[in-house]
Amino acid sequence: MSSQGLINFFLFCLGATLGGNIRFLIFTRLNFLFLKEKNNILLVNLISSFLIGIYFAHISSVNYQYGSKFMEFFLIGFIGSLSTFSTYIFNLFDLAINKKYKKLLLDVFLSIFLSFISLFIGYFIIVF
Repeated sequence: MSSQGLINFFLFCLGATLGGNIRFLIFTRLNFLFLKEKNNILLVNLISSFLIGIYFAHISSVNYQYGSKFMEFFLIGFIGSLSTFSTYIFNLFDLAINKKYKKLLLDVFLSIFLSFISLFIGYFIIVF
């Protein structure tokens, strides 16, 4: 592996470590709000979508010279570890197996719709 490849790998690992730890803190520290685990998953995914919106707005509004390195760290490493897509999919599967179809459809709708709105808000906070 080239030195550039090692730097990108290190940045990815650093971002993944930070993202995973922040997700863990959100899950453990928000228990005092009496949020269910599934609501914490939605909250973490909304935060991730918001940060993706900020990221894309930032790189589209400036001459971005560190794009590849920052993408390895932030978008792939940090946001990839912070968001909980696999846990979200498992929870949807669990709802389907338990024949809770209304809850499943509500979760899908809320997650997609609210995540899109969060990304949109993050993007437009930077652009405007």
